[in-house]
Amino acid sequence: MASGFSFGARSSEKDCYLMNRVNYDKVADIYNYRYRKSYRADGLAKKLVDICLSIKANSVLEVGCGTGHWLAGLPTAPFSIGADASFGMLAKAKTANPGINLIQADANRLPLKPDSFDLIYCINAIHHFVRPESFIRDCFALLSPGGTLIIVGMDPHTGLDDWFVYDYFEGTRQADLLRYPSPAKLESWLRKAGFQFISFETGERLRNNIRSDEIFPLPKDYTSQLSLLSDQEFLKGVNRIKNEIANARSANREAEFKVDISLSMVRARVR
Repeated sequence: MASGFSFGARSSEKDCYLMNRVNYDKVADIYNYRYRKSYRADGLAKKLVDICLSIKANSVLEVGCGTGHWLAGLPTAPFSIGADASFGMLAKAKTANPGINLIQADANRLPLKPDSFDLIYCINAIHHFVRPESFIRDCFALLSPGGTLIIVGMDPHTGLDDWFVYDYFEGTRQADLLRYPSPAKLESWLRKAGFQFISFETGERLRNNIRSDEIFPLPKDYTSQLSLLSDQEFLKGVNRIKNEIANARSANREAEFKVDISLSMVRARVR
């Protein structure tokens, strides 16, 4: 551990950080498949680097760092830590980036000292946390004066996303409406925690039309939306896709499967 940063006592809270039944140790081997196939967010990666530079962040914490995909792109911070509950995901992160600092920890029980970080960020992870409001309060304590919190994630509440997963796998959109906090809820939690200068923007718009010859293989653990389905529900969705491909071919046209997803980014600061 770098000088000046040390672990504090773990919280005594009984509730643990669960991953909404998604076993990320199991998912770890194929997790990065999404970045190669349809969900690259190079614009978001650049924004994170730009923010680090603009606030002169010397200490950075990513919560829910997974395989370290985002953390690896932040070479500007002299000291950074990635925290994740999944040992399997952390093992992948360490293999890909041997020099980064990683800890296995629950999002709601981060064993870190207050006032330790200039920047904390969380990408596509807060919807997995058991107590997201408590997580935001903890971030306020962990940030130094003037520190910044960034939360990035889907916002299914707008109804603007056009995504084949929602179209072909029944119940996924409805589940996401329950899992993902709305911008209004996030702003309420942030203000209650004491954050100021709260702003919302589009972190990235993911757009891609997947051709019928590219849609498979489609692992069940491709996204958490699919991981949460039963095997029977997942198979029904796969069969709907296969039927669409067959119908398109019989009509002498190409089936395409849309990815048009907006990733919302909220920024907030400690005074």
